[in-house]
Amino acid sequence: MPKRTNDFQRFVTHIYEQMTDGIVRESELIKEKNSDSEREVDVLIRKKVCGNELNIAVECRKRDENKKSARKNQSIEWIDCLIGKYMDLPIHEVIAVSKSGFSETAKQKALAHGIKTLTLDEAEEVDWNNRFT
Repeated sequence: MPKRTNDFQRFVTHIYEQMTDGIVRESELIKEKNSDSEREVDVLIRKKVCGNELNIAVECRKRDENKKSARKNQSIEWIDCLIGKYMDLPIHEVIAVSKSGFSETAKQKALAHGIKTLTLDEAEEVDWNNRFT
């Protein structure tokens, strides 16, 4: 397993491995369009849908639970970073998963840019096989 991973990513990866027939990769490096630059995706799900390969990126956030900031919802700044990161990557859908949830402005911005926001509890409840068919 790549050194860039953490317990939260492994847990989310486990969820996807149990709930999808696609290929699940953790800390996957994806080449940017029109560039030699590569970017890390926390969890990448590749699944064939109607004969076409669909790339779904899952970004994970868990803060140190002993810090005050760990109890705060994820802010619009994290969503801004995801928008910029995925602008030039061959990804069809981005899902942001946060243990602490999201601020209202973060949810609004994510929705406007096609990023799905889920808490960890919500991610555990999704029927992932039916989600991507």
